[in-house]
Parts: sequence; structure tokens; C-alpha cells
Amino acid sequence: MDKNSITGLLIIAVMIIGYSIYTQPSQEEREKALIEQAAKDSLLSETQVSPEKVQEVIAPSNEEIVLDSADQAINDSKMTSLFGDLVLATNGVEEDIILENDHYKAIVSTKGGLLKSLLLKGYQTYDSMPLIMFDQNKSLQNLVFDYPGFGRINFTDLYFTPNKSEINISGESSDKLVLSLKGRQNGQELKLTYALIGNAYDLKLSISSTGFNGFDNFNTIPLKMDWKMTGLKKEKYLPWERNVSTLFFKYHDESRDWLSETKDDETILEQNTDWVAFKQNYFSVILFSDKGFVANESNLAVVSYPAEEELYVKDFLAVLRLPAAEEGKIELNYFFGPNKMQLLSKYENEVPKIINYGWSFIGWINRNIILHIFDFFYGLGWGIGFAIIILTVIIKTLLAPLMLKNYKSSAKMRVLKPEVDKINKKFEGKDNTQKQQAVMALYRETGVNPLSGCLPMLFQMPVLYAMFRFFPSNITLRGESFLWADDLSSYDSIYNLGFNIPLYGDHISLFTLMMAATTMAYTYMSSGNMPETNQPGMPNMKVMMYIFPVMMIFFFNNYSSGLTFYYFLSTLISILQMWIIKVYFIDEEKILSTLQANKAKPKKQSKFQAKLAEMAKQQQQKKK
Repeated sequence: MDKNSITGLLIIAVMIIGYSIYTQPSQEEREKALIEQAAKDSLLSETQVSPEKVQEVIAPSNEEIVLDSADQAINDSKMTSLFGDLVLATNGVEEDIILENDHYKAIVSTKGGLLKSLLLKGYQTYDSMPLIMFDQNKSLQNLVFDYPGFGRINFTDLYFTPNKSEINISGESSDKLVLSLKGRQNGQELKLTYALIGNAYDLKLSISSTGFNGFDNFNTIPLKMDWKMTGLKKEKYLPWERNVSTLFFKYHDESRDWLSETKDDETILEQNTDWVAFKQNYFSVILFSDKGFVANESNLAVVSYPAEEELYVKDFLAVLRLPAAEEGKIELNYFFGPNKMQLLSKYENEVPKIINYGWSFIGWINRNIILHIFDFFYGLGWGIGFAIIILTVIIKTLLAPLMLKNYKSSAKMRVLKPEVDKINKKFEGKDNTQKQQAVMALYRETGVNPLSGCLPMLFQMPVLYAMFRFFPSNITLRGESFLWADDLSSYDSIYNLGFNIPLYGDHISLFTLMMAATTMAYTYMSSGNMPETNQPGMPNMKVMMYIFPVMMIFFFNNYSSGLTFYYFLSTLISILQMWIIKVYFIDEEKILSTLQANKAKPKKQSKFQAKLAEMAKQQQQKKK
């Protein structure tokens, strides 16, 4: 039924708007989470040997100090008390080692031996700047362990010696960077080995330790990684980028999980964890361990909003206990790259599900059907607009039988409207129960099911929501232009207002206006014979139907223009289908004669109808 169609659309709109409002963090929640995060950072720093403490031992003031042999001996003794056999590695010169392949350019520091920054090749930010996944100014990676008899040791306090000053490879080529440091005694060595392939987004890291009493091979002494990363702004619309960026993780025997996307959140990783991902809208940094990060009450996963409002997306923090060494090594693997299904699918283990294509069945539809259809037509090279148009036509064609069934049901209700009006007039001012019984009797006699138009609409609702998730999550739309839209992954703007309107924005999106206009036209065509609701306290359905397109203007103004173009085109096709059905498939006079003929046929009351009649009879008896 047309009324059911509009009701279904209203339900979707209410669900989407309600979800957006519900998940928006309050100012109090954000301030509280930031305070908690500051306290956590403070606690982390207190458990480590800070650079300031090391500096205090090395040089207690900013003045140049010349130590005599006795003072030097005292100083060496203090450093040895902090670092033991690692003391020789506390002096050195920091150098940056470049690891470059076809897809990224990473910088590893000899001070700490860990990643400082990474630039992703082949992509740019919305404003045509290099796409930096993380940099040393807002990110810090550190390995930490407790050295028996000496205390907490930070890799960031140690200097490593590299075997190469730079690596630059491509294609199938592979190479390794080895960073090592020697202990005070022969045979003592701590080594970090980075292995990369020319055409891969991966970077493998192995950690080994030999000859050091107390933490040889890290079999009995746990090695922890503290990694704090601030995601830099990469997309056109920062609020949206923030609302789809968060930290994902996967426990070994469970499905992947994630922290809140719309407010500050944290959790303790209490189970063995296969991987952790710092996921932004279209790009992710993922850290894997084949043996899994060991469950521990100190393992943390934190995501929060940064203080800088215009430059950064989210603050990510992961504190992970690494597995024990196997065959003398701890093996880790990084992924730095775009959130593309074909790339993430090779990792399996639910890694592709960090792309939010929707929950449960909706996500399955998008990943296994919609994505393949879209990629096929986009791969023909005829442009992104062509791919969206063909996808829309295919979907609307598949849904056409449901629309036909829905419209036929509406036509039956429409031709019976005069008789329903007579019943309403007959029982006007009388008991509503009797009126309902009379209407149900009419439907039973004519063979009309008033609910038959609802089922087709219920089948269409998952598709509507699937598209709502598909277009904003698909990286293929990123940076792709079509007509006046310069980036289909974000909003299209034909005019910048120069000021912000609450709930609307600071620009005018033309695709959104076109979508709202076609929805208004579709509403007008489908609601011509809908009776107005005049019951006290009940909203007028016709008024509600016309409010919906206006709501869409506000709600979708900042959404992906690929999505609003799809909805515009889909509604336009619905209007065409409605006209074709009305002209070529619906003969209301024939339908009426069929219904009248049904009255003469003997009717067997269904269990559902019998139940309704019994309920109405009981209700009537109670009133007596």
C-alpha cells in the first residue's frame, strides 16, 4: 500500500536520525574522557624510565659540564644501575632510516629502533597534500620491558646501529633493515629486523635478544608495546571522518569488536587478541600477531577526540603485551593502507569487517553482492557516475515485482474506499469495534488482505539501508568527481553560505535538493487517494508524508554525494515505474469487478480473522 510505503520510509528516517542523535557524545562525556585519558597518560609515564630521568643522570643542568675521572665513574655507575648490560646503548646519535616501496615511505629511528612516521603513496588528502598515516609530532611507538634488578627499560632510551642507511625497492623485490645494539659483554645483542616487499602494504618486524641474563629471547620477561597515534585529517568533512574512525580489535575466539565511533571510549583487552587496527574512514594501520597479543589486565585500547579541532581526527592508544619469543624471535606484522575489500580480504580473520558496510545481513549484502556489481561496472572504465546509474537500475529492476505487488494492493484498497467510507458513515459516532468488524468483514468478503502491501515494503527496507551504508564506506568514491560534485565520498556543494546553519551546514548540496524534490513528487503521486486522518490526537498522514522530504534536506546535506545521487536516481526510477504500472498493469474497473465477484464465493474464515473477530467480540462484551 502507498500508506505502508511512506510509513516504512518514515520508520527508516526515524531510525537513522535517532541513531545519529543517540550516538552523538555530549560535551560532558568528551571532557570527562579527555580528563581520564590525561590521567592514564600520566600513569603510563610514571611506570617508565622517562627521558628526563635519563637526561638528569647524564647532565643535571643545561650548562656544559666537564667531568673528571671520578665524576665520570659516578655517572657511569648511575647509568649502569638504570640500564645494566644495556648501558653502552644509552649513548649515540639519532638517525632516520628510510624504508620505501611501491606503496609507502616509512621512517625508522635508530633511537628506539621503531617507526616515527609513514607516508602512503598513491593517495592524497582532500586538499592535495601528501597522505601521512602518522608522524613523529603526534605519534609515539615504544617497546618496554622490566629488566630484573634494574627496572623499566624503554627502547626509546636506546640507540641502535643500522645495517643500511636506506632501503628503496619495488615489485617483487624484498629487503631487510637490521637494527642492533651490543651489550657490555661478548655475545649480548638486541636486534630489530624489518622486512618489506616492493609491492606490499605490509611491514614485518621481528624482535630478538641473545646473551642478556634475565631477558634473553623475551621468553620469561614480557615485552610490551605502547603505541599512541593521532590520526591526521585526510577527508573533506572532518565531523563525518571522526564519526567513522575508531579502534578495532579481535579476540582470538570471538568476532571483531570496536570502540565507540562517536564518543571517547576505552577497554581492557582481557583476552588473547589477534590484531588491533587504528581505523580512519578510508585508511587503517593494523598490527597483527600470529600468536596473539597476550591477555593482561594492563592491556589497553583507547580512542578519544583530540584537543586540536581542525587538524586531527582521533587519538588512538594501544598498550599490548607481546607473545613470548618463538625460535628466538617475536614476530609482528604491520599493515598500512587503504580500506579496500580486496586488500583486507587476504588477512581473513574478520579484518575486512573494519569497513562498516552494515550489520549482519546488511553487511553481507554489501560485501558479497552490491560491491561486486559496482566494481564490475566501474572496472569497465566508463566512469563512476555510470557505475552508480547501472547499479541503481539493476536494484530497481530486481525490486520491481515487489513494487507491482505493493501497487496492486493499494489499488484494491483504493477501489474499496467508497464502501469503506459508507461503513464509516454508518457507524459514525458509534462503537469503533463494530465499525472495525464491518470493515474486516468487507475485506474478507472481497478477498483483500490489508497487510499484503506491507511485506513488499519490508523487503525493500534492507536494500535502502544497505545503500545508506555502502556509498559512504566505499573508498572507490573517494576523490572521484561527477557532474558538479568534486568528491562523491563527501557532500557536493553548489554554494557556500559563509555561515553555519544548525543541523544543516554551511553549504547547499544540489544532489540533496534533487533527492528531496523527487521524493516530494513521488509522495504526491502515491498519496492522491490517501484519506486524511482526522482522529483526535493522531497526526495527519498526508502532512507527515510531505514533512519527510523536507527533513531529508537537513539530514543528508553533509552526506556522501554518491549516496544522495543514488537516492535521487532511485526515486526518479520509482516514479517512472509507478507511471508504467498505473498505465499498463492496473485496471481499477477490472479489479473492482473481481472483488465484487469474490463476494458471491463462499468464504472460510482464517485463523487470524477468527482471532480478530473473537477479540472484537470480547471487547464488545466488556463494554456492556
